[in-house]
Amino acid sequence: MDNEIQSIEEGAFDNLTSLERLRLNRNRLRNIPDHLFLSNQKLHRLDLSENYLTTLTDDQLHGPKSMVNLQLDKNQLTCLDSHTISTWTDLEILTLNGNNLNTLGELEPMNNLRVLRLVDNPWHCDCRLKWLNKQELRSKHMLNNVKCHRPAMLQGRYVESIDIQQMKCSGIEKRAASSCREASVCPSVCACTDTTVDCHDRGLKHIPTNLPPTTTELRLEGNRLTFIPNNAFQNLRNLVRLDLSKNMIQDVAENAFAGLLSLNTLMLFANNLTDISPNVFASLKSLQLLLLNTNKLQCLRKDVFKGLQKLNLLSLYDNQIKSIQNGTFDDLRSLQTLHLARNPLICDCNLEWLGEMLAERAVETSGARCQSPRRISKRRLSSIPANKFRCKGSEQFVTKHAGECFIDYNCPAPCFCYHTTVDCSGRSLTEVPLNIPRFATELLLNRNEISHIQLNTKFDQLTNLERIDLSDNKIVQIDEMAFDGMSSLKELNLTNNKLRHFSSKMLGSSSKLLETL
Repeated sequence: MDNEIQSIEEGAFDNLTSLERLRLNRNRLRNIPDHLFLSNQKLHRLDLSENYLTTLTDDQLHGPKSMVNLQLDKNQLTCLDSHTISTWTDLEILTLNGNNLNTLGELEPMNNLRVLRLVDNPWHCDCRLKWLNKQELRSKHMLNNVKCHRPAMLQGRYVESIDIQQMKCSGIEKRAASSCREASVCPSVCACTDTTVDCHDRGLKHIPTNLPPTTTELRLEGNRLTFIPNNAFQNLRNLVRLDLSKNMIQDVAENAFAGLLSLNTLMLFANNLTDISPNVFASLKSLQLLLLNTNKLQCLRKDVFKGLQKLNLLSLYDNQIKSIQNGTFDDLRSLQTLHLARNPLICDCNLEWLGEMLAERAVETSGARCQSPRRISKRRLSSIPANKFRCKGSEQFVTKHAGECFIDYNCPAPCFCYHTTVDCSGRSLTEVPLNIPRFATELLLNRNEISHIQLNTKFDQLTNLERIDLSDNKIVQIDEMAFDGMSSLKELNLTNNKLRHFSSKMLGSSSKLLETL
């Protein structure tokens, strides 16, 4: 246990004929060989919990004669054969919590079974699970907190509370694979028709690994996916349509879609994405439709759409995008429809290029409007003349690095900003304003009423700041490390305050470059 074992070779335990207990939990196992335990007939406790196993077949479990305790919690199991398990008449404990199981073959009567844990699986309460409602399981309270995920009419209901007559099967379920070997052709949690694999609304937390290589359409919408790992679909060379909408996806690995050279349609709408790595879509040379609407995207990295020359519809509707760097759409030569509405767009000089593009190409059809600056707020982006995309004072610096997913703070309300100077002097301030823009190279706070420079002032975020003027205040205390981390600070003016004590600890690492104090 507690290692990083990813594989076990065939016959690894053949010589361990007296083995009684084996703990392989908390490793990285994705598969185990057939007949791995064939020589371990005395094995009575096996712990494979907290690995990455997706299926366990009868052949993989075959061997032990007197198994008492089998723990399989917190894997990614979508299929578990039950025949071998049913032969273990001494079995007392079987734990399956936290997997992706939607059904389980009937276990023959086990008089010694006292613990059966099935919580946190997306159970499909159809005719295949009727056996769970047997009186002996209920009487031993083995179904406590076990809930149905499907069908919709039973979703959220406790299994033990369901009338057995409600547990019915459709034609698809009746034709479902009878073993995990058969399920390898089609994941047991999904339904396969011709070249379409339908895994929607199954409560999945992980993408099934045994997807047929002939798949052209994969439906994974309406699940509980939070992350799309590298090479998640690498064997699906023929995939044309992929639906990942209505999940809880927060992150997509850079090579998640590697190998999908035929993919035409990718739906990622209604997820929790805040940022997308620049190379995520790089291999999708055939992509024509990309739906990213209704996420929480705060930015678009400049190269995020690089190489998508065939894309003709891009939806970014209903996100949190404030600005888009010039060049972001350069490769989208076939683009015919673009949705940008319901984004808090800052229509300043750095977005002028987009206004010009939309004036030339009438592709924005969702009615996108500017949120700021106030002078053009609520106006349609495509109707604003180029000369209206202006920057006043320091406005150009706020959105200058949008392509790097950085939008700076606006000038603080009591202050005045010009170029990279933030002037808060003579404003009767009693503390340093919050959210000083990071583009600032000079911060004027002189002639105020500030008495205490606190550690939580967050000066360390102002890595471009070269000069701070705090003269003519009422400063009596500066916390240790208050100015730490200011890697560009050269001048700090504390003239005409009420300091009685000064220590280099107040400056921290900023003291190394300081020239004037």
